[in-house]
Amino acid sequence: MAFQYLDLLFGNWRNWVVNCRQAAAGVAHESFEFSRLVTRISNGGDEADCMTLYGLYSHAGHSYGGSSADEAISSLLSEIKDLQLAAARIRDLCPDMRRIPLNLSVGATPTATSIENMHHLHNQPSGSRPAESLSQCIQEITASYDVLELHAGVYPFLDMQQLATQASPGGSAIDARSPISTVDIAVTVLAEVTSLYSSRDKPEALITAGSLALGREPCKSYDGWGIVSSWGFDSDRTARRSGWQVGRISQEHGIVTQDLSVNTDIQPLWVGQKLRIFPNHACIAGAGFGWYLVVDSSRSDDGKDEIVDVWVRCRGW
Repeated sequence: MAFQYLDLLFGNWRNWVVNCRQAAAGVAHESFEFSRLVTRISNGGDEADCMTLYGLYSHAGHSYGGSSADEAISSLLSEIKDLQLAAARIRDLCPDMRRIPLNLSVGATPTATSIENMHHLHNQPSGSRPAESLSQCIQEITASYDVLELHAGVYPFLDMQQLATQASPGGSAIDARSPISTVDIAVTVLAEVTSLYSSRDKPEALITAGSLALGREPCKSYDGWGIVSSWGFDSDRTARRSGWQVGRISQEHGIVTQDLSVNTDIQPLWVGQKLRIFPNHACIAGAGFGWYLVVDSSRSDDGKDEIVDVWVRCRGW
């Protein structure tokens, strides 16, 4: 689906034209408003004295709804093509800019990381039409004096929402072409078990992490607010999942319930137990903390839990 909305952000030395799929901001690139803004910047006047039309920016937030690498690549291709149309419109409006490179900045985490699949998809016998189309599109941009930039936010950490998109190959998997899993998630929220409810229909527990620690963004792949990792449980758990998940949350606390995706016997919890939880959305969850405690998962078992660094987070609006 084509992107339809563009806007201009004004700075003291450069401008970005912003593309927003959900119509959260911006004007259509074929609209009169778009033409007027571009012309004001390029043809002189007070605006032109302090601004430069630097490029176009797009964020494909709708790509979080995808469920495969091909879907993510197709969304990325759609992003790029729409910015190409906007760039062509700018050059029609401003002939002086026909030889000036425009920076086309595209991507959300699913679309930006999906490009990692291109090598693997081309090596498969059937190939991938979206990947082939994307490769051709990139070649066209390179030939037209434009700069293509891919940006993404949560890709250093990943989270349960990213796993649900299946957009990127798993870097830690034995087969690099396999989709990402919890093995690839680099951030967890530490919580403590404070109460047990074994007399309920199914065992549950109270933990010290609610919406302020985990956020309140759902994940389409399961009905819950975080997956309890296998840290502190048996080491042979599949994909680092303990068999527990955060099933319900309030502001300050959460209720841990059984993770129905784990078919093996689930180990019981105990009061005072520490749990590491994979959040649905690492960006939201991480905003609630002033620092990150860094451990090195490549170390031996004795050193995996040793804190090797503390990263202080920039906070505030």
